Amino acid sequence: GNVADPGVSFNAGLEYIVKPNFSAEGILGVHHFSGKVGAGTTAVQFTGGGKFYFMPGPNRPFVRAGLGGYHFTSGTTNFGGYFGGGWLHEFNAHFGVEGVYTFHSVNTPGTAAKFSTIQGGVRYAF
Repeated sequence: GNVADPGVSFNAGLEYIVKPNFSAEGILGVHHFSGKVGAGTTAVQFTGGGKFYFMPGPNRPFVRAGLGGYHFTSGTTNFGGYFGGGWLHEFNAHFGVEGVYTFHSVNTPGTAAKFSTIQGGVRYAF
């Protein structure tokens, strides 16, 4: 909030169901923030983590967390992590929609970079 305004965020991920209530996930994301001063910044996220689903059925609330790298337009790549929660609605065995809130913290020089994302999307299971 001190150096950037809200921006846009796009993610693509792969999720492997380990157990009915737990999955491993890999995420590639791009988060762009318009600058209050200057051109703004973009962070490319490449992380891995897990999701815990609280209940079975078509409506599945979950929590998630993970660790990995974040590459910024400044040319630096830093270690960071994320945690959050969301809701998955499965229409059938292959198709669903998901909404998620995620808090990111990245170990940048000086003060850690912290930002949040709110995202919605579609999910297809093979």
